[in-house]
This record gives sequence, structure tokens and C-alpha cells, in this order.
Amino acid sequence: LGHTWSLSLEEQFYLVWPLLIWFSTRRRKALVVAAGLVILSPLLRVGSYFVIPQLRDHLECLLWSRLDAFAAGIRCTCATRPR
Repeated sequence: LGHTWSLSLEEQFYLVWPLLIWFSTRRRKALVVAAGLVILSPLLRVGSYFVIPQLRDHLECLLWSRLDAFAAGIRCTCATRPR
């Protein structure tokens, strides 16, 4: 069952992202939120590595430390999708 962490990340993302889209009524807002997540997620990952040493072995399993990959995909989808 070691691989199920990635499935749980996807499920958490699919629960959170529709709410963000619902609150951002425009595509531009969604792009800004996704860009913010691309920047914020690595900062959270590096910060938590140094601030919370107990999480060092489990950082790849946390949603907020992997949101940059999801947000990059969102930005690509929104940018290539016809208006």
C-alpha cells in the first residue's frame, strides 16, 4: 500500500481545487491562484524541511508540499484552453 499516498494527494486536490475555482469567477483569478501555488509550495516544502525536522522523511506525501506540480498543470490547462 506504499503507493497510495499519491492517490490520496490527488483526491485531496480534487476536493480543494473545485472550491477555489468556484470562488474565483474568472479564469484570470484561477491563473493567479495557480501561479501563487507554484511559488508557495516549494517555499513551504523548504521551510518545513528546516522548521519541522520530524517531517523530513514524509514531505513528499503531503499535499501542500506537492501543490506546485498540480498548479503547473492547472496553469498549462488554463493557458491552452480556448476562451
